[in-house]
Amino acid sequence: MTLIATLLESFDPPSDPSEGPGAEWLAGHAEGVEAGRAAQRAEAAALDDRLVQRIEDMAFAHAEARAGLAEALAPLFETLVTRLLPGLSDTILGAQLRAALEAEAARALDTPLELRLPENQVEPVSALFSDGIYSWLRPIADPGLAPGEAVITGPSRPETHLDCAATIDTAQQALAALCTPGEEETKDHG
Repeated sequence: MTLIATLLESFDPPSDPSEGPGAEWLAGHAEGVEAGRAAQRAEAAALDDRLVQRIEDMAFAHAEARAGLAEALAPLFETLVTRLLPGLSDTILGAQLRAALEAEAARALDTPLELRLPENQVEPVSALFSDGIYSWLRPIADPGLAPGEAVITGPSRPETHLDCAATIDTAQQALAALCTPGEEETKDHG
């Protein structure tokens, strides 16, 4: 054998059984291994018992802390409910109403109004709207309207009926009544 081989431990099975551990040593080894395992099981059981006890203590402490916190917050909740929320609900209601109205107004403004006109007046009126300023107003032919009439309708508004001919007739009658002396006036001067 070389020098290195004599320094290293040999793991080869002994060629002679008398060279290995004896029966007494093997029995003591087995007894020691079993004693170590029993000690480990006892320690693990003690750790498990302590862990269970700690978890139970923590759960109890958590429940106590939670109950104490809820009890401490009760006056705050009472104040919120009796003093703050009534005024806040009015403010929130107002804000929600405003937001709903603004949304409805925006939706209504995005939808053009229809300007229904007699068929022969759609082209002349449409020419007046060609510059884009009146893009919210869409002229549509309506054969049921007489010359001088118009109807404005929208998705969420009632119809507005315009009768220019009747308005002009009424204005002419009013001016004629102002300019033509009545019978009573001619009798007093005549």
